[in-house]
Order: sequence, then structure tokens, then C-alpha cells
Amino acid sequence: MVPHNSSYAQSSIDSLVSLEMQEQINTQLIDYKIKDATNEALKACVMEENSRLSYIAILITVVSLLMAIVAVAVPLSVNKRYEKLIDERLKDNKEVIDKYIKDSQNKVQQLIADGLQKVNLSLDSSVNKLVAQQIFSIRLIRALTNKDDDVKLNMLNEIIKEYNEDSNVAYAFNSRGSIYLARDKYDYAISDYTKAIKINPLFADAYYNRGNTYMKNDNIKNAIEDYIKAIELNPNGADYYYQRGKAFLIKGNNETAIEDFTTAIGLNPDCPDYYCVRGRTYFMSENFNKAIDNYSKAIILNPNKAEGYYLRGEAYLSTGKTKKAKRDFDKARELGLEI
Repeated sequence: MVPHNSSYAQSSIDSLVSLEMQEQINTQLIDYKIKDATNEALKACVMEENSRLSYIAILITVVSLLMAIVAVAVPLSVNKRYEKLIDERLKDNKEVIDKYIKDSQNKVQQLIADGLQKVNLSLDSSVNKLVAQQIFSIRLIRALTNKDDDVKLNMLNEIIKEYNEDSNVAYAFNSRGSIYLARDKYDYAISDYTKAIKINPLFADAYYNRGNTYMKNDNIKNAIEDYIKAIELNPNGADYYYQRGKAFLIKGNNETAIEDFTTAIGLNPDCPDYYCVRGRTYFMSENFNKAIDNYSKAIILNPNKAEGYYLRGEAYLSTGKTKKAKRDFDKARELGLEI
């Protein structure tokens, strides 16, 4: 329903049930369908029992009722005497309706204008936000690609200070935490990763990085919890399973560790480190043949890494294959590993 106006006539028209019903009443009056108009007016009254009927609405209803009685009780020839009176009433009513329509049109135009203004403000806000995000992204990329860690740290500090209320600042905290982790400042790193998680609880990498920091700090329990959360948020992160497997391995859960390493390999079958650590786990479980298979795969993927040859040499030695073991140890020395 249209809101009430200060004009009493306008208020009374607004009090009818709907524009559709008003239109039906007025159309039927104009067409001299007095009975139908009366019924529509009465329905409007019943359906809008809490509204105040205006003088105009009452007048329409009374005139309609009188005309209905006249139309039934008096012959049609006599009824024509009232046509002039009806025309006058219709004329008065038409003026009110015309005013109502004009006012309604003005309201619609104003609503459209207000709506466009809000849309423009919204667009301006969206554009400004988009520009701000682009500037933030550019500054963050510049910071992350800077090769000088001290300069990088200063740039991240400035970004965090300027964008402390922006949700994207979680990425800056995460990146700064990684610098602290690389510098063995574990408490600072954990603090930054925790801030990133608080800002963005769905930030899987922040959980993963904090888990790595807990691992460095020998807090295996918290590390596993963070890896679990990271995997929950991103089940396709191969490194998440790899690191969690290493944590389980430290705790002595070899079978669970192998499951995680196998999942990591399934997600990224071209990473030699995954095969090496799974081979090491098989070796610790005295499953030497599977250990050799995994080391061999790691060597195929990276034939220039000494560790693979050394580990496979140990596995060969444990199975009594001394010649193959010596050959692998020699290759490891050739690649620079001191044995």
C-alpha cells in the first residue's frame, strides 16, 4: 500500500485496499455499473477494516448505494434524472483520482531518482573498493617479489599498518609470518599466522604455515591440529598431507604417515620428496623392498639429488645387496654428499 500523505483526500484514497481495487471501483462508476462498484467499495471497507475511510471514499460508497437502490426501485426513464448528479460526482471523483495519479507518478519518479542515486553511490563504492583492492594486491605482490628480506619486511609492515581494517590484510600477515619463520622467530610467526586466521578463518595456507611453525618448535600436537584444519579447508593440498604425514612419523604412527604420503603422491605424483619420505617410512617399518621402489622413483624424478641414492643404498645394504649399495653410495658422493 502507498504510504499516507498529509493531504486528507490523498490519505483517504491511500486507505483503500489496493490500486487495482480502486481502479475497478472507478472504472465501474464511470461505466454506471453501480451495483458492481458498490460491491467493490464494500469489499474495500471489509478488507481494510483498520484504515480510516476518507470523505471521498464514504461519498463514493453512499452515492453508489443510493444509485443502486434507485436503479432497482425506479424505472429506467426516471433513473435518467440522476445521470447529471452522477456525472457531477464522477467529475469530482475524477479530479481527486487525477490528483492521486499525478502524485503517484511524482512518487514513482522520485523513487526512481532516489534508486538511481543509490545505485550510483553503490557503484562508486564498489569501484573505489575494487581500486583499493587492486592497489593492495599490487603492493603485496611487489613486497613478496622483493629479493631483499629486510625491504620485504618493511613493505609488509607498511601494508599491515595502512590496511589493518581490510580483510585482505590476512595475506600480508601470512607473508610476514613466513619471514619470521625463516628467521627462526617462531613466536612472531605464530602470532602473525594466528592474526591471519582470525581475519580469515577459511585461510588454509595460514593454518598450514602455522602448523609448520609448530613443527619447528617441536609442538607436534598443535601442528597436526593445524594440518587437519588446512586439509579440511583444502583437501587438494598435497603438501598439507605431506607435512601431516611427517608429523605422524615423528609420533611413531608409521601407517598413518604412509597413508598421508600416499595421498600426497596421488595429488602430486611428480614430487620426489614425497617418494623419499614414504620410502624412509617403509624402511623404518623394515619393508625394504617398498623402500627401494620409492627411492628409485624419487631418483627417476630427480637424478641429481644425492639423498635418493644414499637412502636407496641403505635399503640395498639392509637386504644384503652390497654391490648395489656401494654403487649408490658412490653416486651420492659424486653428487656432493659426504658419507
